[in-house]
Amino acid sequence: MPPSLEPNEAVPRRINPRYPLSMRVWAAAEKHGAWLQVTDVSLDGVGCLCERRYPLMSSITLTLDVTGGRGDREFKPLEIEAIVCRCAPQDGSWRLGLRLPHHNPMIRERFERFLRSRILDQQQPLERNQG
Repeated sequence: MPPSLEPNEAVPRRINPRYPLSMRVWAAAEKHGAWLQVTDVSLDGVGCLCERRYPLMSSITLTLDVTGGRGDREFKPLEIEAIVCRCAPQDGSWRLGLRLPHHNPMIRERFERFLRSRILDQQQPLERNQG
């Protein structure tokens, strides 16, 4: 029998915990691009702010500098496909919720290594049901 929820109890939407992360990433969609300011991240999603509005369920490509800004030419930027699941106005910007479907296992593994090196082993997760 599936678990029951109390009335007005929040439905858990996330499988993996979110962690705070502040970094800029490049987002490209339909020949247009914009910088996003990442605010939080999980293995399956990214929360960020942007000056541009994106349609819900649109696909964008995120380009992350996985070298940590060291200018290491040995590592190419990590490109990850994302789907816009949330786009809401916030303080003159747009608050985006991006889902990372991870169709490519090699890219997911590289993303997970990046997260582990930056945050997963060093920070406490944000609350699970937080916006």
